[in-house]
Amino acid sequence: MSQVYYPNDLRRGRVYVYGGDTTTTSVSQLGELQLPEDIVLYQNYPNPFNSSTVIEFSVSTRCPVPSTLKVYNSRGQLVKTLLEMPLIAGRYHYVWDGTDYMGGEASSGIYFIVLKGGDLQETCKAILMR
Repeated sequence: MSQVYYPNDLRRGRVYVYGGDTTTTSVSQLGELQLPEDIVLYQNYPNPFNSSTVIEFSVSTRCPVPSTLKVYNSRGQLVKTLLEMPLIAGRYHYVWDGTDYMGGEASSGIYFIVLKGGDLQETCKAILMR
């Protein structure tokens, strides 16, 4: 079975097929390709961080998907909602300034960044050192 790679810039309509016997596959056999419904949350940087950290993530879907990006403390309590909106396919980045939902400085500790997109969820760990 061949693997299909979807490039970052989908507007150009390029599809790369790796592996398998591509000499016997015609365009008509491929039919309409479905984009994978996937979200990826990359490790934030810098980590550990002092004043702010960059959170990068990507969404691969044809239509807007309801998405949230939230920060929780090590006790599972919501610290801050960073993003809550439908997202389309693309790569995004968000800078968290280490503040809580009231705008105060979050204390030093371990935090969990949770990205939800539709039915999918990804989590990464961030360490804040004041």
